[in-house]
Amino acid sequence: MDIFKNMFYAMEVTCPILIVLLLGMFLRQKEILTETLIASTNKLVFQVAIPAFLFLAISAKPITETFDSALIGYGIVFTVLAASVTWLLAPVLAKNEHPGVFTQNVFRSNMGIFGLALSFNAFGEAALAQAGVYLAVLTVLYNVLSVLMLSRSMSQKALKTVLTNPLIVGCLLGLLFSAKQWSLPGIIAKSLAYLADIALPMALFCIGGSLTLGSLNSLPKAVLTATVGRLLLLPLMAVLCAVALGFRGVELGILFFMMAAPTASVAFVMAQQMTADAASTAQVIAVSTLLAPITIAIGLSLLTTLSLV
Repeated sequence: MDIFKNMFYAMEVTCPILIVLLLGMFLRQKEILTETLIASTNKLVFQVAIPAFLFLAISAKPITETFDSALIGYGIVFTVLAASVTWLLAPVLAKNEHPGVFTQNVFRSNMGIFGLALSFNAFGEAALAQAGVYLAVLTVLYNVLSVLMLSRSMSQKALKTVLTNPLIVGCLLGLLFSAKQWSLPGIIAKSLAYLADIALPMALFCIGGSLTLGSLNSLPKAVLTATVGRLLLLPLMAVLCAVALGFRGVELGILFFMMAAPTASVAFVMAQQMTADAASTAQVIAVSTLLAPITIAIGLSLLTTLSLV
């Protein structure tokens, strides 16, 4: 009976995300959501709401309680190794595709939306600060790796793009306030809280509205390979190695959610701006986003059944 109880728990964590995604798709098909509205809302969410959300989550507790050096160190090492191995295998796994595009499709997960939402659903507000600090560090790493692999160089302009990323700015300000134990005036804090409250649901809503069934037709082998790597191989390897190193409970759960999330939407933006080979990224984002709630539910159910989280 425990396995059914664990499956139900896993569905409670992932189903709200899937429902909001499907609702976004439905409203887009009914033309209630338009492309212009989605684009404008996306800008609001990524430039204002999510940075506010991350700032409040990280600054709420002293950094000594939220900076998990073991978890963050593991995330950095595993991500660099995974990206490097994928880059080396790209000419074999995706012969006719830009190796940097394929590599980014595999290693760049949507931590800022899926990872945080799942961590909150599973562990509550207590895990948000810890997950937010992990996100802050790994987001910087993701951007640096993406720029290096897409352009094979790190220009001054690219470095500026990394450092001015709204998510990173929100995280860094949160870390500063956390370290100094500063607090905002009540009026400003409450205003930011209003913005933070809409961050995750509106982001999921926009992602759902951006998905189209047409993008699922005639999927190339490289797209299917990247999707399998993103949703199955990387999360499996990350969790197996983490368990072997002694990670358990909330730490392992956060790591799993961050690693098992679908390909990040920003991967398409970067591929489009830096290469001429972004079409496959759009397909990987669509397929992995629709399948991720299912693969994550199965993975979480197994971890819970094995008493690892």
